Parts: sequence; structure tokens; C-alpha cells
Amino acid sequence: MSQGRRTRAERRRAAEEIELETRQPEMDEAIEEPAEQPSWDSDSVWDDTPYESGYDPDDYFVPEQGRSEIMATNRTIRLSCTLAAMIGFFGLFLCFAEHESRAIRHFAVQSAALMAVQAVCGLVLLIIGSLFSAIPLMGFVVRLLCWLAFIAAVVVALVIRVRMMLLAWNGVRFDLPGIGRMLDDRFV
Repeated sequence: MSQGRRTRAERRRAAEEIELETRQPEMDEAIEEPAEQPSWDSDSVWDDTPYESGYDPDDYFVPEQGRSEIMATNRTIRLSCTLAAMIGFFGLFLCFAEHESRAIRHFAVQSAALMAVQAVCGLVLLIIGSLFSAIPLMGFVVRLLCWLAFIAAVVVALVIRVRMMLLAWNGVRFDLPGIGRMLDDRFV
């Protein structure tokens, strides 16, 4: 090519520069200046210098009353917590086997305690039903009521276990109603 001729890319760049020059006055008119600019030099970013006033990280991460505490963010730990909450015997195994993660031990203890409460409740209802079964009419009614109470106890335990599993998967703390805090203080 000769020096007098321009390449296609050069012609395109020249056309873009001409278009940009013609648009520049329109763009300048569209941009308005702010009325007042903040002075960043006079304002301090920090109200007080951190670590000078006795910084304690526990002061900043204390959960408020009514808010849930995040126990785990790692997916493997959350999965282990969910499995411990889902299967009572796996939770019982993790009570003795897990010594590293506080979250896994927490859900394992809660799940094992729920399994124990459910087993004791079922055993008591079975014994009561068996004792009264020898009485002709009253034994049948008591045995039927014991079976209905057992089914209700299983449904309540299932609802609590599903809620525990969902909260374990989200990494949020869950305590069994009534005995959860005591179990956590004693075994975890």
C-alpha cells in the first residue's frame, strides 16, 4: 500500500474520533456539577482508632436475644450436622467419635437426646398399654390411647428432627425445647 492511502482500521479510528468530538459538547451539557463536594480531608474514616480502646471480638459477635446463631459455614461440616440430625444412631456415633467440630458435636448430642427421649416415651407407653391390656374393656381403650399417643410422639419427633435438619443444613444453631441448653453445656 502507498503512504497516501489509509487502511480500513485507520479510517474506522478516524471516524470514531470525529464522532466523539461531535458528541463531546452534548455530553458536557448533560453532566451537571454537584452543588457541594464533600471534604474527605477533614473527616476521619474511623471515629476512634481500632485496637486502642481494648478491642474484644466477643463483644461484636454475641447473638442478640431471639436471633439465631450461625454455627457452621463449611459445607462439609453442615452436611455432617445434617446427617447427625437426620439419623439418631449416626448422631450417637458422632457424640463419641467427633472431637474437632463444636457444631457437629452440638447437633450429634441434640439428635441422640431426641432419639433417647423418643425411645423412653415409646417404652413407657408400651409398658402402660401392656399392663392395662388384661382388663377387658378398659384395657382396650387404654391400649388404643397409648398407641395414639405413641403415634403423636413419633410425629412430633419427626417434625422436630426435620426442623433440626433444615437448621443444620443452614448452619444455624438449634436447641431441643426444654433440655437443649443443658445438653449443650454438659456434653459439648
